[in-house]
Amino acid sequence: MAIQSVDGSSTIKAREPNAINALSGRVAGLTVGAQPELLRKPNISLRGSSTILYVVDGVPINSDTWNISPDDIETYSVLKGA
Repeated sequence: MAIQSVDGSSTIKAREPNAINALSGRVAGLTVGAQPELLRKPNISLRGSSTILYVVDGVPINSDTWNISPDDIETYSVLKGA
């Protein structure tokens, strides 16, 4: 399993409204597709899989990513593998 980290402060320089959109181009194998509708969850694919689990402060979340503030994220850690 591979782990890639992205510093949260580097993602808020070019302000994205959704915290996940800020990872586009910063994580190998991650594709973030834009949604035409405002406040819709972006289309996310990590190495071809669209099954993504978000864990915030040790708690898995299964909701939309609009309620995650980019200002509150210190580090993104992306686990790639089974």
